[in-house]
Amino acid sequence: MARARNLAVAAAAGMTISAGLFASPALAATDSFNLCAYPLNCSAASVSGLVNWDSNVLSGTAVNNSYSSIAVTVTRSSATTRLTVLRGARGSFTSPIAATDTSVQVRLCPAATTCTSVTLTRH
Repeated sequence: MARARNLAVAAAAGMTISAGLFASPALAATDSFNLCAYPLNCSAASVSGLVNWDSNVLSGTAVNNSYSSIAVTVTRSSATTRLTVLRGARGSFTSPIAATDTSVQVRLCPAATTCTSVTLTRH
């Protein structure tokens, strides 16, 4: 009875309750990322987003304020996706991730020889 009363109080307070087959959004296996063209210079060009390992989806947004174009490449063992964003534009993307992909690399290249990247690993 005390447990039911506590659940009712938590529900009334607007808290997320998880029990049995119901999953709490706070427990989702996610990783976020934010890459800048150069350290401390995110205003020139950047890409940020989120990997949801539970739903096997990567989504993000790239912004280019300074370069003639930037390239964002998402690489995983199952596929590679590339997005080009022209100066003054923003590009959003969603990429499926295979359940067998153990990691995802996101790479931001404002110029042919200058890239920043991050590798996110499934957990």
